[in-house]
Amino acid sequence: MQNNPLFYKEVVPLDRSQHSDLFLAPRGDYRYAADTNSVFMATVEFARACREYPIVFGKDGQTTFPLAILGLREGENLFVTAAGGWSAAYVPAYVRRYPFILSTQPDSDTLTVCIDSADSSFNNERRGLALFENGVESAFLKNSVDFLKDFQVQYAASIQIATRIEELGILEAMQANVELKTGSRMNIGGFLVVNRQRLFDLSAEQLAGLVRDGILELIYLHLHSMDNFSYLVERLATHPTGSLVATPTAGSA
Repeated sequence: MQNNPLFYKEVVPLDRSQHSDLFLAPRGDYRYAADTNSVFMATVEFARACREYPIVFGKDGQTTFPLAILGLREGENLFVTAAGGWSAAYVPAYVRRYPFILSTQPDSDTLTVCIDSADSSFNNERRGLALFENGVESAFLKNSVDFLKDFQVQYAASIQIATRIEELGILEAMQANVELKTGSRMNIGGFLVVNRQRLFDLSAEQLAGLVRDGILELIYLHLHSMDNFSYLVERLATHPTGSLVATPTAGSA
């Protein structure tokens, strides 16, 4: 499979015959996510995630989507510890679904349950939980597939909401500036945030529609989450590769 999603190295369809003896060892090691500073964040996660992560919006071609910021530097996740743990109360669903994923196969629009066969947690030594039992899906696998299906539904809904927010013309490019102890500065960009003034300038009808559909609440959760950039600065300040002395401020790029 080409253009594998974030984290995934060798995505293959889960096959009842080929993987009949496959087990997934107990995990809790998130080092597979250590090299990314942002992940997709479904809107249904905003209420919990906004307490710990800055939530912004990204754009890929014509698609707008929500993101959780995990680090201030490229290739650095400040929530993955040296031991592989996740140092936050809430772990984003995108991270938790690994090493499973729903994916389309060549010449087909049908979503297929796949796994990252490169994940060392998969084994044939009966370590952990079985994917199949007596030739049928185990309870563990069924729960995992249910999670994937729910994630897919929430993914589509989140894209629709993000697109609607963008179409209102209230998003702007974000620029966050931080200063290192050495005196050098770090600029963080490439994301979109809601401009409060543009939000206030929407018509009563537009605002009523956002309230009715539960989107205004999501917008304010997003805006409140921006304070978490200071939280990321504190995390980076204790990181072995460097520390910060200034709090980033968000604004127009």
